[in-house]
Amino acid sequence: MNIRLPNNYTRNNIELLEAAYEKGYNIAIILPDKFYANQLREHGVPFYFEDPAFTWDQLRGMGSLGVSDVFISGELGFDLENVKWYADLNDIKIRCYVNISQSMWKTGDGFKDFYIRPEDIDFYSNYIDIIEFYDSVDNQNVLYEIYFYDKEWNGNLREIIKGLSLDINNYYILGPEFARRRSQCGKKCFKGEKCALCDRLIEFARSLEKSKDY
Repeated sequence: MNIRLPNNYTRNNIELLEAAYEKGYNIAIILPDKFYANQLREHGVPFYFEDPAFTWDQLRGMGSLGVSDVFISGELGFDLENVKWYADLNDIKIRCYVNISQSMWKTGDGFKDFYIRPEDIDFYSNYIDIIEFYDSVDNQNVLYEIYFYDKEWNGNLREIIKGLSLDINNYYILGPEFARRRSQCGKKCFKGEKCALCDRLIEFARSLEKSKDY
């Protein structure tokens, strides 16, 4: 059972949960800050933070505090082989929200940010232990069907990915390379290095969609 603490939690909340864990309750505490992280680690109580790690500094900082899980986001979603290696080494479970276009600083339409399409869910499951959806309960149930049963989305991608403002039909984003290359690309395009995968995919998808009218 994962228990999310509110921002106004107190030491009494922590002590009650520690007592419950010592009595054998299978719990993990979701913290809004790191104030009691050392205390929880000393008592062996699993905990992690509600805020994600966007960078390696943040990931290693959370790891040094002894988290049991970590939400990854932003640039870390483009370096998953190394992230998985670090997480396994430190016995950390990797979590992520798949249906949000995620970046520490929004600068564009979101297509080059971190998210996971239904078609790519099996590939990313090699690196991510716990997949979550960010939406209302009803919409989460719909997304679960799309991601884990249909495993495809033949419509505008921004209809299922929050924060994505680009209009592009996911049906025309072809090939398994999309997930494999993005998961290890390190966002080279943002660092002045040569990589035009996303731009080429957008151009090709739009060409295919335009050609259907002829």
